Amino acid sequence: MRVLIVDDEPDSILPLKQELDDAGHRHWECDFDGVQDALDVYTPDLVVLDLQQQHVQPATGDAGKAVYEDLIWASHFCPVVVYSGFAGQFTVAHEALVKTVGKGGGSEHLVRQAIDD
Repeated sequence: MRVLIVDDEPDSILPLKQELDDAGHRHWECDFDGVQDALDVYTPDLVVLDLQQQHVQPATGDAGKAVYEDLIWASHFCPVVVYSGFAGQFTVAHEALVKTVGKGGGSEHLVRQAIDD
């Protein structure tokens, strides 16, 4: 499976990348500004999406919500795993294609489980 990880903090996704490697999933990472190019070039089967840009205050998760609504859902249409400290606040009408996993303490295995589901 081809997985696109959208997150602007590379260190925070290192355990997730290892988990995906162990599962045999190919992955590509980008920040919020690189999503459109990544969708066009990489054409993922699934997107793992953080919601918050680093150092943006107040923390609202708007960056990830905009990426989901304007790019992923509107033009690429693929399943999404929201992987963020704001995951519990993310609601969409297309719940069958969206899973949410709260970031933190060993939760990367839950992302892998959501991808496999």
